[in-house]
Amino acid sequence: MQRLTALTSLLPFALLTACAGPTEGTGEDEAPVTHQREKTGRTVSDTGVCEPTSSTVIPLDSKLVVFAVDRTEAMAPSWESVKGGLNAFFGDEGTTGIQASLHVFPNSRANEGCSASYAIPQVHPYALPNDALFARVLAANDPGNSASSTAALAGAIENARTQAIALEKSTAEIIFVTSGAADTCVGSSYWSALADEAKAAFQGTPSIRVHVIATSDVGDAANEVAKAGGTEKAVTLADDTSRAADLRGALSSMATPAERCFVDLPEGFGALAEGRSSLFIGSSQDEASFAPYSATCENGVGYRLDASNEHRIELCRTSCAGANLRGSIRLNSGCATGTDIVPTEDSTDSF
Repeated sequence: MQRLTALTSLLPFALLTACAGPTEGTGEDEAPVTHQREKTGRTVSDTGVCEPTSSTVIPLDSKLVVFAVDRTEAMAPSWESVKGGLNAFFGDEGTTGIQASLHVFPNSRANEGCSASYAIPQVHPYALPNDALFARVLAANDPGNSASSTAALAGAIENARTQAIALEKSTAEIIFVTSGAADTCVGSSYWSALADEAKAAFQGTPSIRVHVIATSDVGDAANEVAKAGGTEKAVTLADDTSRAADLRGALSSMATPAERCFVDLPEGFGALAEGRSSLFIGSSQDEASFAPYSATCENGVGYRLDASNEHRIELCRTSCAGANLRGSIRLNSGCATGTDIVPTEDSTDSF
């Protein structure tokens, strides 16, 4: 129970993790001089605790998804259902493995006007699920004023590219939620201008795919933007009665999390289930971050072997969420538990 409590206590630190990204490790931590070897093959230090014969940190990738959400006056009739669908998605446990950023337009930094810039988000990349944070921002931004949807998409693309480079990702996703109202700053060619922005994003480096969701029927114009952005087809949510549920479903299909609960084992770590190796959440190796072997994943803590691949493990639900937030796991060979390990001197992941 203490281990479960300690593990779940890491959840409030998602913002730190989302901004910092995965922790790198060399597996070359210094350890006390050894003086004997147990029958199990584990090395014991002068302190009487186990030193792993080898240790490696495995970064876990995540998907970066940037949301650009229209809150102009034209969105007012749909705003409550749009908020409901977004909040349901942000709080869904199935979003584990996504780092989400949120732009609303217009916003307090760029309230209105054709020269406004939208490159700074209201929420910087943050690990999901977390409905409270995003709900608070959306609640503070009721529809009003006007904005350039073209400038808003361009700003979201700029932010997505900046964040993708900072997080060392080769791609990112943008979900552009629009009322479909005309962009008076651009004139009648605004859908073509949106398509040009989406095309440049998709063809750039890193590549940014652009999804389009419209809350009114704008014909094929939204599809052209989606095609230019590499996502083929837009989603139209014109039905007021089902918009919230339909939006949540559309988001779930667009923003599919990275498969981070399954981890391929490096060579030499095939004995995790047999008590000769150990696994830790994050890059440290202290008792609080230890994840035990659990064939049934009872209580959601620990890991088990993937039944279809003997060289891959599955992180149990709670441990998977913790690893997603920390951005890595550590595998040690030669020590079976978290209580007989020499802690790493360079650990920054203490609870």
